[in-house]
Amino acid sequence: MSEQTGIIYLLTNDVNGKQYVGQTVNKTRRFKRHRYCSSAKIDQAIDEYGWGNFSVEILESEV
Repeated sequence: MSEQTGIIYLLTNDVNGKQYVGQTVNKTRRFKRHRYCSSAKIDQAIDEYGWGNFSVEILESEV
């Protein structure tokens, strides 16, 4: 049985400096969901400010 590893990431709103820390085992799918599929505050902020106004930093990998 293979063990999935994930990442812990930081999204920073480059306009207002607010930050969000998240974790996932599938970065591509998670970021698509941030952009298109959720009502969480971070996703509302992405809708308001645009994905281009957010920086992504990987804090930890293989967790």
